[in-house]
Amino acid sequence: MQPVTHIRSDEARHIHATLVAALGTESVPNQWMVFMRTVREQLPDVLSKGRPSKKAIESSPIGALGFSTWHKMCEAPIEEGGLGLPWSTWRQWSRAWAVVQRYPALESAPLTAAEVNKLAADTQAAGEDMPTDIRGIEAFQERQKERREAARQETHVKLKERLAALEDDLAASREETIRKEGRLDEMGLHLQHIEQELADEKERRQRYQYQMVQLESQVKNLKERNEYLESEMLLHPQRGLIRWLRGLFSSK
Repeated sequence: MQPVTHIRSDEARHIHATLVAALGTESVPNQWMVFMRTVREQLPDVLSKGRPSKKAIESSPIGALGFSTWHKMCEAPIEEGGLGLPWSTWRQWSRAWAVVQRYPALESAPLTAAEVNKLAADTQAAGEDMPTDIRGIEAFQERQKERREAARQETHVKLKERLAALEDDLAASREETIRKEGRLDEMGLHLQHIEQELADEKERRQRYQYQMVQLESQVKNLKERNEYLESEMLLHPQRGLIRWLRGLFSSK
């Protein structure tokens, strides 16, 4: 914003009234364009590129109305010399106005700032040129509707295919579960069989151990008997073997 001569307060109040009137009502979709056009006419430096200097603000209607920035004037209540306009709304209108300046034919279109911004974003995303009149806008919107419907149908088909695939996976999983449960039952029976064999083997071992103890006892007795016989034979060397044995067994 370039420095300007100091503006009188009554002129600043007149400009303020003009801006407030240009805000109009929300019932008119493109009323925001009237306001942006009024700002451009009354405060051309506000829409220019670059940040205005403090001196330029003070010398402008903004400063004359008691504000240090356009931001503060926008958001201040109307009765305090402001416009009661949220800064986010001003930024939205500014973006849309920049689009309208590139495509002047849109100034006559009954579009809100949000619709202009969406139209610009949608045409860019679709790779199409910006329509320059209401007929072109309606044609583009119809193509967008067809694209959305096609995308919806494609998504529906993909969802059905995905659902069918999930159902097939579920059926296969159930079959695998049944097969593994059968295998588990089979392994359980096999384990029971092994446990029974182990129990039988333990019983056999215990029986064999008992028999071994009995045999060891019998062997011990036989050894003791043999030792006794050998000692007896040594004590009676003068006797004949047969006589001695007869005497031995007959005495028992």
